[in-house]
Amino acid sequence: GARIIRIARAVAKRRHLFTRLPAGRRRCASVPRRERGARPFQSIPPDLETAVAVQSVIATWKQDHFLLPDLENVVIAPGPFLSPEHPYRHSSETYRPESCMLFSAKAVMDAFAQPDQYFNVVLYEYIKATLAERYRSTFPIENEEELWMHIADISRWAPEAIVGAVGTREVDLLSVMWCVYYTFQDRFQQVLPEWAGHFRGYSQ
Repeated sequence: GARIIRIARAVAKRRHLFTRLPAGRRRCASVPRRERGARPFQSIPPDLETAVAVQSVIATWKQDHFLLPDLENVVIAPGPFLSPEHPYRHSSETYRPESCMLFSAKAVMDAFAQPDQYFNVVLYEYIKATLAERYRSTFPIENEEELWMHIADISRWAPEAIVGAVGTREVDLLSVMWCVYYTFQDRFQQVLPEWAGHFRGYSQ
């Protein structure tokens, strides 16, 4: 219906993001030449474009504009990559100094094809850059350990598994919760009804 059409149009608007970075900005990919297996694609396959674009639309559904001018580039490497901010292999990163997001293609497609089996690092990064950043003061988190236990109960993913999926040494709990809400809405509603109400009201 109208919702599907709106998603399709929003995804189409995102397609200009998926281009190789200009030479002057290529260091955003931050992949040493010796790390051949982690080099960014020269062009992004259409299935990867769609998998990333859909997540960005989900995270910006209630915004007037789907595009994020402060994150205007998307870089995708075939597998986990290194960067100046995180000089060890990881699967996703938002790097605002160069207005880009970086993802591992394997992580992107695993979560897109089997969302209940793999943590969605793309949705996580877009939520962290939009909803969580905007509403962090609205939803203060005081009981982190208890919330992590609930997340594990809802998703069957241990905290270590989620941190490992992203690959950076720390993750943002509010963004993780919002991502798990989108992936397991019914179960989330049963276990954390108050948080489910917050997320539903501000993002759907």
